[in-house]
Amino acid sequence: MNLVFSGLKDFSFLQTPPTNRINIKSFLKIQTSQLLKEALTREKVRGGQCFIVQNDIDKMESIKKEINNLLPDFNVSIAHGRLSKKEIKKVMREFKNGEIDGLICTTIIEMGLDIPNANTIVIINSHNFGLSQLHQLRGRVGRSEKQGYCYFLIPTLEIPKLSRNRLDSIIRHSNLGEGFLIAEEDLELRGGGEMLGDKQSGHIDNIGLSLYLSMLKDAINSQKDTKESIKKDIEINFYDSAYISEDYLPSPLERLKIYKKLDELLTLIDNKRFYLKVFNTGIKSIKSNEKNTNFEITNDIKDEHLNKLVSLAQDEPQKYQINSNNKFIYKYHELNSEVRRQNINELLDEIF
Repeated sequence: MNLVFSGLKDFSFLQTPPTNRINIKSFLKIQTSQLLKEALTREKVRGGQCFIVQNDIDKMESIKKEINNLLPDFNVSIAHGRLSKKEIKKVMREFKNGEIDGLICTTIIEMGLDIPNANTIVIINSHNFGLSQLHQLRGRVGRSEKQGYCYFLIPTLEIPKLSRNRLDSIIRHSNLGEGFLIAEEDLELRGGGEMLGDKQSGHIDNIGLSLYLSMLKDAINSQKDTKESIKKDIEINFYDSAYISEDYLPSPLERLKIYKKLDELLTLIDNKRFYLKVFNTGIKSIKSNEKNTNFEITNDIKDEHLNKLVSLAQDEPQKYQINSNNKFIYKYHELNSEVRRQNINELLDEIF
């Protein structure tokens, strides 16, 4: 993570949810018997099942009695780590088979549990959980095409500020694909610690992780070698075919392997050759069509190269031109792709 945040390594993450997956509706509520009854009843009426998370094992029986009093027809069982492996397997099998309406459980269900018919979760004393725990628990519901509901219950509004910040964050980031944003806020709330160093942690505490990372990225980019910046910007495009035909190699995977090697792909190699010739010269792109080729010039171009381009435009205006958009234009008429490439290659040798 340190290498990623420092910009020394790239990373990617998925933000696209599975097909037909729906955002989980999340609520932060003060715990009452009436609220518990309504949440469990709604799910049972539509044929679904519920998780009731109570992380204090000693209080599970009292929750079960409360539910039985509120909803006599609601079949509820208990699962926690102190039970034997055999008992846990039995309860979970019954719950998965739909024989149980509600499961009172600890964070034993936090990860890896996938029961598509369970689409309501009630988390009691949610202020005592970490932000990542809350995110994982919420992910136990809404794992099908049905609407998922998550109730974060607290005993009173008078809870610690840090707990309130965690709950505000989990409610705010309720959309699918926002797990990374939650992870960022979790790190910000807990502090960067030694991962980013003491001084950096102080800055993070003052300005927030998102702004800190943005400033860090800008600072790193400003220090990168100029060559690296130009390398990323150069574009070579002759608007002709530069790919491996599907008729030649039907398998997409095999085509990808060949693309990486490049050895026998003459058009791609030509583009690479042009790229190397204008690398670090101040040319941003080379684009060619049947009538002309445009060289996009940046402010980084060396004087000696610019002077050659200007001289060509002055000596042969019918053939070369520099327009107001900082483009050097090489004009020709209806040449085939191979001849165009050959001419551009010779022109690049002359200038650079």
